Amino acid sequence: MELERIIQDTLTRFIQSHIPAADLSGMDDVFFSYITGVLEELGSPESSEEAFDMDTFVEMMEAYIPGFAEIHSGDVCEMMFSLSERLGEARNKEKLGQKAVESRSEAPSEDLTKGQEPGAGACSGERLCTLTDGAGAQEGADLKDGVELLLEMFPACTVSQAEKALAMALGNLEEAVQLIVEEKVEIGPSGASVKELARPRRAPNHEELKQVILQK
Repeated sequence: MELERIIQDTLTRFIQSHIPAADLSGMDDVFFSYITGVLEELGSPESSEEAFDMDTFVEMMEAYIPGFAEIHSGDVCEMMFSLSERLGEARNKEKLGQKAVESRSEAPSEDLTKGQEPGAGACSGERLCTLTDGAGAQEGADLKDGVELLLEMFPACTVSQAEKALAMALGNLEEAVQLIVEEKVEIGPSGASVKELARPRRAPNHEELKQVILQK
């Protein structure tokens, strides 16, 4: 961890600068745990040089590092407070770095989501349009076939009149023929009856109509 490395490097340089032949083998995990606790107390807002128990700290350090008690207490106090400030700055940098990483990791997922939504909508829209266009084309083809059949059966009938009959019959060809036969849809010149207009071809009976529809 970066903080532990800072503590170890700082203490090692400080001790060796005052005790060149110091035995540092006692600087184990328990030692660094104790030092870290002291530094955290020094870094708290309530801490001050007067509150720092120098005698107790020197006794503990002497137990781990023989000869430490010979170092001037003022130098020890200055080193500890300086190290505490460095650790505080290092912690702040770590927090800022973590926030930056989290922000970068969240941003792509949001961009990806935003980027997918229009595409997904466009894709759905294309499929819907394709289905709608296909259905409309099929209905148009059926209507055209029905109109052609009615025009063959009733030569005097116009395209618009055939379309009207089919519309009234909701697309049912047999019902459209029945409407024309029963003169519910007027065809041809005004005043002419369907019987007169259709006489050359005569209105088909049910079987004839069925055969014509099957042939189509």
